[in-house]
Amino acid sequence: MGDTILDLKTASENMLRNEEFTDMVVSCKGRTWWCHRSVLCPRCPFFKVACTSGFTESATWVIKLDDDDQEAVDMMLEYLYTLEKPGPLAVALPRPVSAERAYFIGDKYDLSILQSAGYSSMEVIARHLLQSWDAKNDVGKSNAISWIRMVWSWEHDGLKDIRKLCLDRLSGMSATMLDYEPFQELLDDNKKFRIEFIKAMRKRVWKDHRY
Repeated sequence: MGDTILDLKTASENMLRNEEFTDMVVSCKGRTWWCHRSVLCPRCPFFKVACTSGFTESATWVIKLDDDDQEAVDMMLEYLYTLEKPGPLAVALPRPVSAERAYFIGDKYDLSILQSAGYSSMEVIARHLLQSWDAKNDVGKSNAISWIRMVWSWEHDGLKDIRKLCLDRLSGMSATMLDYEPFQELLDDNKKFRIEFIKAMRKRVWKDHRY
């Protein structure tokens, strides 16, 4: 059974990488993928609409995704062909490229499996980076600062729990952070983060005094 599943996955991946018998093209910033409407349309609402709407895409069978990231598009198409849920996503510290891409491309194209996989990986990344602060390692601190800056640059409401996770952890480590110059710069530079961090600190102090 395991070999059969593996063979099907390999065959599906090969379909995506082989132009033979394809009937549509997905493009992103100069990169193209030769695809099959019979695969993409039933599995993704966006492609179904694009191919049946009567607009230019349904006449040319070329779907342009130039607002997206090439690697994210490739990840999405591979998922649509294999239907294999991503495992722990690769991380390139301090920027968790794959996790971020999976979350946002999954959200944009209504692919909850990709979105969930990206979110779960970002939770793991957040805990790892903030724990590294305790290691008294400048590289770990720098990675954590970069992560915080990135998280607070996202406007997506669905990531509020990631920000809350960061704030809960940070508010408990304030004594070791406030003397760290890059963290002071972060507070000065990012008004939104500064306000939310102060609120988290007040909540922590109130909770500690209460109990």
